[in-house]
Amino acid sequence: MSLGDLLVTARSDALKIASEELERRKFKKVADRAWTGEIEVVGHGKFEADVNIPSAFPDQLPEVYVNGNALPRQIPHVDSINKSCIAAETGLLLDVTNVAGIIRDSLVRAQAVVAAGLDGRNVQDFLSEFASYWNHEASFRVFSIVNPNDISRQITSVSFKRTKKRKGTLFADNKTQAKTWLNNVGWEYVDDGIAFYLPLERPLFPPGFSNVLKVHSFVESLKMNARKADFDLFTRWTGNAQLPISIAFSFDGPNGRILSSATIPKSSNDTPTKKGRFSRDRARSHAGLRFVTASHEMTFCRTYAVQRVSTQRADFNYLLGRGGAMLGLENRCVLIIGCGAVGSHAAERIASVGVGALRLIDGEKLGVDNIYRHTLGMDDVDAEKTVALERRLKSRYPHLSVDSRAKGIEVVISTEEHFILTADLIILATGNETLELRLNKILPKNKPRIHAWLEPLGIGGHVLICGSGCIGGCYQCLFGSTDIAGIPLLGNLSALAQPGQNFTKSISGCSGTFTPFSGLDADQTAIYVARAVSGILTGRLTKSELWSWLGDSSTFVEAGFKVSTRAMHLTGKSFVTTDSFSRRDCPECAL
Repeated sequence: MSLGDLLVTARSDALKIASEELERRKFKKVADRAWTGEIEVVGHGKFEADVNIPSAFPDQLPEVYVNGNALPRQIPHVDSINKSCIAAETGLLLDVTNVAGIIRDSLVRAQAVVAAGLDGRNVQDFLSEFASYWNHEASFRVFSIVNPNDISRQITSVSFKRTKKRKGTLFADNKTQAKTWLNNVGWEYVDDGIAFYLPLERPLFPPGFSNVLKVHSFVESLKMNARKADFDLFTRWTGNAQLPISIAFSFDGPNGRILSSATIPKSSNDTPTKKGRFSRDRARSHAGLRFVTASHEMTFCRTYAVQRVSTQRADFNYLLGRGGAMLGLENRCVLIIGCGAVGSHAAERIASVGVGALRLIDGEKLGVDNIYRHTLGMDDVDAEKTVALERRLKSRYPHLSVDSRAKGIEVVISTEEHFILTADLIILATGNETLELRLNKILPKNKPRIHAWLEPLGIGGHVLICGSGCIGGCYQCLFGSTDIAGIPLLGNLSALAQPGQNFTKSISGCSGTFTPFSGLDADQTAIYVARAVSGILTGRLTKSELWSWLGDSSTFVEAGFKVSTRAMHLTGKSFVTTDSFSRRDCPECAL
């Protein structure tokens, strides 16, 4: 029997058991996967209910619908088509071996939803579901990068094009912010206008799914729930604006700040008044006026329907909070020297933790040989790594500031020293030990920095934390003389590979040599780099430390290479940290 047949048989058997359980509960089958019956809610009587069994049952919950017309009022967790929200759609574990139990528990949960709603025990849940109610009748969607704080103000409404056929609207605090954000994302600015942001002191309860929200009741709701000074400012603003106007409003919800918006439409001469007559008074009142203010015209559209707008927050704090990033790093700047495999992965990881600004230095172009271990791909081959990486980062993280230099570090040191020294933290991921020893020597000793590098063939990687606030040890401390077969060699004492071996490979002669490692190795090291960055910038890391992760060395050994004495001592470990690597005789950091 094929996998598909096994799946079909299991779900067909589950459907038979579900049918038997529903019939036992006096539900009648009305369609192939649909039943109708009643659920009894203690203290409120019986209510007609429908049960639909989805094709993925029992791997997916049944759908329970409660007759909304029989409910005395709208209640939370019952949507516009009367479907009862009986469980979260994600993270749900179902006991598929107990099909009858799934049916029973679903009906019990539906009863509980109705009971809590009619008893008034979950009325506050309307707030957590505000967007569902508000957006049900929304006429269109906007993105918002407005900071939803407690300051009422005029904001900018920008029209943009995503493609030739896809257009949109963006709310921003100002035109410059909007243009920068759109440019980072790659969307085309078209035009801009004004809107108003009004913070509410008290929450605004949503209108019903099918309720028409009139202009006068919407404005009154804003007035009742806003601070007087904020609403007065909005009123004065309408005296200088013209309909239609857009209003973004926010309030504190159970799970954070809720932001939504609406548009008050322009009144029309050919729209009947409440008594059925056309608005001749409006035409007379506007006669001779070159500029008809929104506050004046709103008196003629009090009974018009407000256009609800679905508002998608895309502001910095919201996106960071949703993505698990750290707040408080948005004003910090990190410089990355070397944008190869480790550096490019580190840039992505550092951006994802919430750092607000990145600077990139690398004088090389992306080669086709590196696309499987670099974050950039085939479409960026022959492009300067820094330029292409800047474009990629801005597109993915539109609030991130990225400044790049497609030059070698020596050139930037000579011509733009401030570009280096004004960063809060420097990351060196050049893969060139000689160069990094030189930089360790000339960079200010009080400048926080991280050195990151990889070992060959996936046997491990390292992150060295040193600099300001980090007591003891620097990059130079890791280097010393070792004796291999009676031959003294200068090497990195933290290495997991025995010194004196040649790990480079060549496909096209000397110009095509490379050290073999994978994108997974680079990303593994980059993750530790990002953790170190957040630790340093938040003050949790206050001393120099060497972090080493260890991979599987079997491929390395099978290729005829030897691991170092240090690696032998660390056998069986996957990650180690040490702060005891500093040397009293270090020519750079010894006291």
